[in-house]
Amino acid sequence: MINGHNKQYGRLARTLRALDRRSEQPNFLLLMSVFPLVGYLVPLLPTQLLLVALSFLHRAQWLSIALSFLVATSVGAFLTSALIQSIGGGLKDYLLSSSENARQVAEIIAIHGLWAVAILALLPWPPRSAVLICAFIGLNPVAIAVSILAGRIAPTVLLAWFAAHSPDRLRRIGWFGDAFEHIEKLRKGRTSDM
Repeated sequence: MINGHNKQYGRLARTLRALDRRSEQPNFLLLMSVFPLVGYLVPLLPTQLLLVALSFLHRAQWLSIALSFLVATSVGAFLTSALIQSIGGGLKDYLLSSSENARQVAEIIAIHGLWAVAILALLPWPPRSAVLICAFIGLNPVAIAVSILAGRIAPTVLLAWFAAHSPDRLRRIGWFGDAFEHIEKLRKGRTSDM
């Protein structure tokens, strides 16, 4: 029977292998930017894991990868907030009544404004609740996007830099390291066949 470790490793290795094969395409970074772009609408997408994996596999391009993720995250915040503002109040009432986290974020934003959004964006995960609440409050979508961009610069660049410059540390993370080792072996086999 396959345990959880092997399932995670297998899924991650297959995903990374598929991404690695497509990395030679000229529009690769643009395609990868779709993940953080839609990350606000589909919160299950592992954008931070993808950022780390891509930066690890393509160390020379770590800054380009980080910048494409930053722009896509900011554009995603803009599009999400503009969409929410066009949909209206029913969704706002539902969100604020169903989530204690959303209520707390709403209070922080009401007190501190866009500065709170920029600070929340420093967290290692996308500040989905903050973007939604800012949209419900009626803050300008451009201002929301700029706040997200400002707050995401440090964590995104640091994650990408770390992945590109500390590969030995990443290799020590169990199934994550196993997946990277597997990809690198496949790469060596691919180059020796040429």
